[in-house]
Amino acid sequence: MPQTFFPHPLYRWVTLGCLVLTGLLGWSLVDAITAEELFFFGVSAAVTLWLGKAMGSQVHLDEQSIALHTPWRKPQRIQWRQMVSATEAGRFFRALSLLYYPQQPNGLLDLERVHYIILPAVVDQEQLLEAIEARILP
Repeated sequence: MPQTFFPHPLYRWVTLGCLVLTGLLGWSLVDAITAEELFFFGVSAAVTLWLGKAMGSQVHLDEQSIALHTPWRKPQRIQWRQMVSATEAGRFFRALSLLYYPQQPNGLLDLERVHYIILPAVVDQEQLLEAIEARILP
């Protein structure tokens, strides 16, 4: 049965705060452009875009795979047979980190390399972690 997990609502508030900060820094650049203000405006804009991407992300589970759908990017799909492990990490946003074997063009798994993907913090994080761990092959 397919499941969809949505990002944590805290992403909205932090993104809104960064957007307000970016707007205020942009407003201060109207009078005079200084290197410091331009630097902090760029950093604030980059953080706002990164948080906006995380805010628009969704995690989909189905019988064959897990998929991360993010704005401005094609979905990243990992089959259950590729999964190595799943761990929860982070201080502010407790995100899931997934380790998996990449798939070669011929369909076989490359067991000598391990890739990773970091999922954004979602509303039912514990339920998602349990569902992933239940489907990882021993």
